[in-house]
Amino acid sequence: MVMSLITSCATVRAPSAWTLVRSPNPVSGFNELYGVSCADATDCWAVGSRPADGGGEQPLIERFDGNDWTIVGSPSPGNGSSLRGITCVNADDCWAVGYYCCGPDIVSETLVEHYSGGTWGIVPSPNGDPRRPSTLFGVTCVTADDCWAVGGPTFEGENGRENQTVIEHYTGRRWELVTSPDPVSGPSPQQSTNDLFAVACVDAQDCWAVGRTGDASTPDWLFIRFKTLVLHFTGADWTVVTSPDASDLQPNDLFSVSCAGPSDCWAVGGPGDGGAPQGQILLEHFSGKVWSLVQSPDVGGEYQALQGVSCTPGSGCWAVGISSDGTTPGQTLIEHLTGNRATVLDSPNADGGNSILEDVTCWGPGICWSVGWSANASGSASATLIEHQPAAART
Repeated sequence: MVMSLITSCATVRAPSAWTLVRSPNPVSGFNELYGVSCADATDCWAVGSRPADGGGEQPLIERFDGNDWTIVGSPSPGNGSSLRGITCVNADDCWAVGYYCCGPDIVSETLVEHYSGGTWGIVPSPNGDPRRPSTLFGVTCVTADDCWAVGGPTFEGENGRENQTVIEHYTGRRWELVTSPDPVSGPSPQQSTNDLFAVACVDAQDCWAVGRTGDASTPDWLFIRFKTLVLHFTGADWTVVTSPDASDLQPNDLFSVSCAGPSDCWAVGGPGDGGAPQGQILLEHFSGKVWSLVQSPDVGGEYQALQGVSCTPGSGCWAVGISSDGTTPGQTLIEHLTGNRATVLDSPNADGGNSILEDVTCWGPGICWSVGWSANASGSASATLIEHQPAAART
């Protein structure tokens, strides 16, 4: 495939209707939200992690009932567990995915929880090689009997083993592993990383998964120069599709993907956690033929990344993340994507330390929820962060 470069003329922050919404924190410590999904305008869910009573972490689930966000009980397996993604088919059918620790080889394993109208319960889910860590980061459903979950290792090089992508498929009865390609395999097992962070489907025959791939065998291996990883499913197998990188001088991680139609998909990301102290936003668009870089407006920070994106037909897409100048607390970042243009919107921040938005979900005329977390000034604790856009402002 041939790649092209699309540029953007958006350079300034635009007014927006995004506001902070009160969200609960069960205990003091690190309370963070990583995923959000809505069944309708008055029924939304957010998932993440909270401090466990005996140390470590356990899943955190919150629900919006049309008025307030409240904490909902969830299973907490293993010695530590977390939920990283969620999707809802309807009000009585939601899936959340993540990981729990630890398996027989002290390796994290996949975690899948299901809500069927009463309480959340754990559903058996497979793992890849049992010697390797497995985490599910993203999940989506085409129908109640057709869902996909994707992931990879919990930590880079965990237990010194090669890290491989994980793709699982639910067909109405159980979750099953599906063969997924791993573009990079290092000269020694612990020196390669292949991760998938998100998945989105246009229909049952058209799904995309995004992440990163990298070889840490270079002398400066702590600074892994990840390359973007895009996989496509067309009804039979998942295959690697060519995707551009922002720069050879930074890690290139794609954290989220969303489609408004078969010829209108967006993938977003940034420098991630490959050891880079700074880097630029990754913004890519698929117009039906190739994935192309789209220039994101420079908001002036040393570190900029978009963590989540959500698209609605006719209204464009919203992407969320963080921007930091390296000296002051990081600030939330929200961009509106329309056509081949990206516009930075005003977005609120919590008081204290870093504020970051991890995920976003939108529907209708730009009605959106975004979730994340905000740290205190010392960085010794964090609180859940939820923001809402009741309707899109013109940009």
